[in-house]
Amino acid sequence: MAERVALVNQFRESLAEYGIVMLQGRFQVRSKLPEILEDGEYTLPYLAREVFSDQCRRLCELDRVIGDYDQKISSLSKSQEVTRRKLEIEGVGPIAATAIVASAGDLHDFKNGCQFAA
Repeated sequence: MAERVALVNQFRESLAEYGIVMLQGRFQVRSKLPEILEDGEYTLPYLAREVFSDQCRRLCELDRVIGDYDQKISSLSKSQEVTRRKLEIEGVGPIAATAIVASAGDLHDFKNGCQFAA
């Protein structure tokens, strides 16, 4: 996910060098970038368009891979009783639930929440 954030920021910074300013967020980049690359109105050199196109494909691939892992983690969290119970806690999603189980194991080993947090 950090790689995806870095790639999106790289797009925004590089496009700004050509006078193309985009709002923050990967959804902005994903929605505007194809339009920018195909529109002749923007004065991007051919090589820059080619580099941005390659990076756009990389961004799509990262989105797909991250989505696949999110699906796997979600399925895993729903398949085990111990993680399903953690999902009932407000603010705890599939990633946090599986991380808690993986790192802390049985929460009955802790006397209280403060001991767990430490």
